[in-house]
Parts: sequence; C-alpha cells; structure tokens
Amino acid sequence: MSVIVGHPVATPCSSASQAIDTLLPAQNCVLIPAGTTVVVDVAPTANFRGVKWLITLAALDASLVRSFEVFGTHQNGASPSHNEYSGLGSIISYVTDVTISGGNLQLEITNNEAVDLVAMTTAIPIPITPTVLTMPTLGVVPIDDIHAYVPGSSSVVVDSVTTQFRSVKWLISVTDCTNTLRKVIEVYSSHRECVVVANNAYAMAGDYIDIVPSTSLLGEFMQLEIQNNELDFVTIDITRIPVTACYETNCDCTDVTIKPKNIIIAPTITQTVDFVSQMGHRASKWLVAVTDLTTNDTEQYQVFAVHNGGVTAYTQYSLLGPVLSHTLIFDVVGLDFRFRVTNTGANSIQVDAVRLPIMV
Repeated sequence: MSVIVGHPVATPCSSASQAIDTLLPAQNCVLIPAGTTVVVDVAPTANFRGVKWLITLAALDASLVRSFEVFGTHQNGASPSHNEYSGLGSIISYVTDVTISGGNLQLEITNNEAVDLVAMTTAIPIPITPTVLTMPTLGVVPIDDIHAYVPGSSSVVVDSVTTQFRSVKWLISVTDCTNTLRKVIEVYSSHRECVVVANNAYAMAGDYIDIVPSTSLLGEFMQLEIQNNELDFVTIDITRIPVTACYETNCDCTDVTIKPKNIIIAPTITQTVDFVSQMGHRASKWLVAVTDLTTNDTEQYQVFAVHNGGVTAYTQYSLLGPVLSHTLIFDVVGLDFRFRVTNTGANSIQVDAVRLPIMV
C-alpha cells in the first residue's frame, strides 16, 4: 500500500508570487516554419548570466515530438556557449544554437524538416542582480512539490500529470529512513500525443538505494513510477518542472519558490552562497554562474546536492566557459543545509546562483 501526499495531479496556482527575491519560470511557444531559423527565446545579457531551457519540439500534428535541455551562457555580453543534452523522443532534423544579438542572449532553432515545428519552452534564467521580472506572456510554469511513500519490494505511481504537459522534469530525493540513506536523481520525460512516452534518468548523487524510476501513460495522464527494490520502505520528495502545451495557463505563481542568490567573494575567502532548512529540504539543485570581476570571465554549471542530516554529496555537470579557480562546499551546520564557495583565485569573484529546492 502506498501513501501519496502533496499534489498527485498538476493543478493551477492560486495566488500571485512576484517579488525581487523570487524567479518566475516562463513558458513560451514559437512556430518554426520548415527550412527556417527562429529565435525562440531571449534574455538580456546585462541582466542574466545564462539560462536553462527545457524544450519540446513538435510537428503540428504531433507525429514528431522531441524533448531536450539547453544550458546557455555568455562572457560579458559576448562569446556565447551552450550545452544540449538529455534528448529523447522522435528523431527530428534541427539545429540548436545560442547566440547574442542586440544585447540579448538568444536561443535559436533551425528547422531542417519539410514540415513546420512548434517549440515549447520553459526558461529559468540566472540573474546577475536581484530584479523584479515582468509577468511572462503565456503565464508562469506551475512548479509543484510532491511527496510519497513506497513500501519495500513495491512499485508505486508517485506523480501523475495531464498530457497538457508535453514534457516534465522531476528532481527526486529518495530516503531510506531505516538505514538513514539518501540519494537524488533527475528524470526527464516526454510523450507523443498520449501514445509514446520516453524518459532519461541522470545526475545521481548520494547513497546507493536500489530504486528504478520509469514513466508511462494512462489515458490522458503521464505517470512517474518508482520501483523500490529495497526491503525497507522509502520516502520520495519531488520537485516537478513541466513544459506545457501552447496555451495560456493563467498561472501567476509557482508552489515551489525559486530563489536567485548573488554574492561577491574576495580571494582566499569562503562564504555561504545559499542555505535552506536541513529539516525542510533533503536536497536542492542550483544553477550557478561564477564570474571573475577582473577579467569578466564566467564559468557556468549545474549542481545537485543532497544530505542525510550530516553527510553531504553532490554532482556537478553541464559545465560551460573558462575554468575559474574556486571550490564548492556543501555541509550541514545546525539547522542549515549550506552551499558554500571558497575563492582560490587571485581576483574577486561574483557567484550568481538559482535555487531549485526539493522540499520535505
């Protein structure tokens, strides 16, 4: 028997949440005619170090659907770079690029197919300074938290979303309370018109716990299922980030608060970039940009960290830009789960980070 609490099905937001210390993840929908290159999304380089995009590319009749992720950055308004990864679904002939024009970091997609495509995106930017963002045209992507229990030697559907969501990214924390073990994993899943579903699982960190995530379709719902191969029950805590179909959600908030952080660190100094309650957060992901304030070089990456109340573990990936001299520290001190950085270089650095937490 399983117990699921939180949000078993994606629901609209209920109240506005726009402030200088929060981010509103924006959704967008752009038509890319056959044989053309279209700017799908932009972010001013004066305001943002980089952007993480979750993207679903689809033919108008949904005969072709492909989902992937793009992580882009720039060097002081020039020299853009990006990673594209976690692709799944149909084989589509396209080219993704991240460019700069008119002071904007641009996500461009070239459609090499003979049919028109639609690009549906969820964008999470990394701000350089705290700023109040304008409300996205199509509304805010509803990011939710989900919590479930999976008995030993059992398989449980821990989340279910309507197929209005073309793709879903799940940030998952798994806890074996009996043995005080904990791990994190990311799952990215996509479907093609309620017929075919595919998923990737990656970015794992923490203890070994024998669980297997998978996704499936049931009617008009895409389901995330966890197979627990351990003898003991496990608790599952999830942050869900979707890519919606092309329509206005009328959503002006998100249940999970996305926090941007900015701090300047002098040479040889260690400072706390961000912290969360260790009792209320078993894990968190951060999008991180580190900039040398003398050379204006920027190194950008993603980091996914977990703790078990004392011991911490993390994985760092999707690195972009020049390598800057600094070290990462994740620890638990008192009531706090901390993300700290030591500046081991000769120049002061600015660390810009965006927190994507997993709440208990």
